[in-house]
Amino acid sequence: MESSLDFHKKNKKGKIEIHATKSISTRKDLTLAYTPGVAFPCIEISRNNRNSYEYTSRGNLIAVVSNGTAVLGLGDIGAFASKPVMEGKAIIFKKFSGIDAFDIEINEKNPDKFINIVSSLEPTFGGINLEDIKSPDCFYIEKKLQEKVNIPIFHDDQHGTAIVVAAAVLNWIEITGRDIRKVKLVVSGAGAAAISCTRMLEKIGIRRKNVFMCDSKGVIHSNRKDLNEVKSVYAVRKENLKTLSDVVQDADIFLGCSVPKVLTKEMVQSMSDNPIILALSNPIPEILPSLVEEARSDAIICTGRSDYPNQVNNILCFPFIFRGALDVQATEINDAMKIACIKEISKLAKEKIDFIVYEEGWNQGYLKKKHPIIPNLFDPRLIMRIAPAVAKAAMISGVAKKPIENFAVYKKNLRNYVREGYFFMRSIFLAAKRKNNIILLTEGESEKILYCIDNIVHMGLSKLIIIGRKSVIKNKIKKLKLKIRIDKDFSLINLDEKNYEKFLNKYFKSSRARKILTKNDFEKKYTYLTTLIGSLYLYENRVDGMICCTKSYNDTNDIKLITDIVGFSDKKMTEKINIVSTPNTNFFISELKDDENISVEYLKEMISIVLKKVSFLHFLSDIFLPSLEDLKDFNLDLQSRVVDLISVFRKYYPSIRITQKESCEIDLLGIARNKNISDVLLFVPKKISCKINFDLLKTFDVSESTVGSILVGTNKPVHICHKKNSVQCITNTCIYLMA
Repeated sequence: MESSLDFHKKNKKGKIEIHATKSISTRKDLTLAYTPGVAFPCIEISRNNRNSYEYTSRGNLIAVVSNGTAVLGLGDIGAFASKPVMEGKAIIFKKFSGIDAFDIEINEKNPDKFINIVSSLEPTFGGINLEDIKSPDCFYIEKKLQEKVNIPIFHDDQHGTAIVVAAAVLNWIEITGRDIRKVKLVVSGAGAAAISCTRMLEKIGIRRKNVFMCDSKGVIHSNRKDLNEVKSVYAVRKENLKTLSDVVQDADIFLGCSVPKVLTKEMVQSMSDNPIILALSNPIPEILPSLVEEARSDAIICTGRSDYPNQVNNILCFPFIFRGALDVQATEINDAMKIACIKEISKLAKEKIDFIVYEEGWNQGYLKKKHPIIPNLFDPRLIMRIAPAVAKAAMISGVAKKPIENFAVYKKNLRNYVREGYFFMRSIFLAAKRKNNIILLTEGESEKILYCIDNIVHMGLSKLIIIGRKSVIKNKIKKLKLKIRIDKDFSLINLDEKNYEKFLNKYFKSSRARKILTKNDFEKKYTYLTTLIGSLYLYENRVDGMICCTKSYNDTNDIKLITDIVGFSDKKMTEKINIVSTPNTNFFISELKDDENISVEYLKEMISIVLKKVSFLHFLSDIFLPSLEDLKDFNLDLQSRVVDLISVFRKYYPSIRITQKESCEIDLLGIARNKNISDVLLFVPKKISCKINFDLLKTFDVSESTVGSILVGTNKPVHICHKKNSVQCITNTCIYLMA
């Protein structure tokens, strides 16, 4: 609880803020942005309201609207208290689909007054996402709002869950070979989500006569006098059926949108062969997956939780369906658009696992997944598939005011909304799957390394080898709730008390023979031993690559230890490269050593080594070499001969543009936006490389380098990660080594 409160109140309060998209740094900027220049777009919009999409942010702006009457897990907490939830929804829109969103909490429970308030917001927004509004008001509000305005109205609690549930059921139907018209559906719950899910399942083929719905008072049947208009539609005529236990017998589908633990093991056992159980109550489902597995082995289960397989999460839907709707200026989100979304989610679940990296705290529960019937919500392909399908459905169904003319260009532009580094790393991931190299990680007791292994296993890549104490690693795996297993998912070089002295004596003798380290070095620094063991494994060809972690970005001791054992590939020099990937361009940054006696021959060899490593996986379009101003602290011979060096490289690499430019004049944003530039290699002095890295991360709102320090020039592949690197960076680095 305290961590959540601190998260929300630290630094700037809350979770969202506004950033300007136009610079206002001069008097001219101000006259264009505000008076008198702002009058001209106002005049254009007054002539035709649809011009507001051209001259304002409306076309990429969503309102997340709630009155706080049905907040998940909290109930009717009111408009004020619902604001943190709505802010969270707003940042999900931005993070997953690039859509700007304002949260608007309306302190009004009267449905008609609420409708009047929200409909008056139409000039501001391109769409409205209704959130956490109680049933049955939500049905009435959504219907009446859509009749009053010409922008999409989407109650996510209804349709988001319904779309994902329908996609899961379609895949289950295919797996089990059932006829959807004959399946029996039992629904626990009769709120907004339950009703909407049932309606959507009817639209994909389930017959109403085969639907049995229960609320808190039991089965909804025709003799009950307490039913509202929405519930009465699903009233069955069999008055002898009173309880959930009565109707669940021989059911093919159980859909739970109700309360925890209402479904028992005995009820599960009474269901038909190969049933599907969608237990969506959160945080505690209607039945735990472990109890379903105890009851029977043929059931497929979905929950609303991230730590179990097949998570039903509306994040799979709402960011992307709105992306497609906004991009064609749709006037509504109709059934055709929803079904297009369902089909794409269904297809993606059946495809092979893609390159998906998780940070700490995400426990996917993938190892026991018998049938992947729902895709992962972090799959970057979701926006690439769903948004175009939704946009096309809007066009075909006649609700698109601005049809897309070229879908190939549109799909390419959607790449801008995909997580940074995805396309760069995915090509490496595919190469890694083909090679299946064995990688050793020296810091096996690190929690980040264990999360990294979890990622690698999830993506179906090769087993890893780690170094550490078995007891410590087992305890950490249990603490982190990971599913990885020693000797099955990865191998362990055990450094417990029993083995430590054995390794110490064995490798100390080896290091002493090579005149590398003294015994005192080992005793004062445990890392030396793990790095030494890893280096010797690499030297003896027992592994194909190694990752070691350091506390310092400039830890030359580890590099010297590695090169003393592993050796150099060609010339006796090593360099480090950092990679920062942006949506359009990959920046490879190599730094010159702070050595005033550096020679032009050294620079030539260093560039050759780096080019060989980089071009192994990527085509370089541009190289930026340091200018004479950048080299003013280096010797005069280097300054005078670097121009000759450029001529030599232009001769050997005619397809690469080589530019000598002062680092402060390099337009990073301009390079990234230039469609003729793909991968860029920057050679800069060490003191400038930090600034280049920082500017790149700040300009593109990236938290860190895509891949950590790549050590080039060693005889075998070695990467060095800093202990502050994220799980994503370490995982990316590991995959890069595997390729």
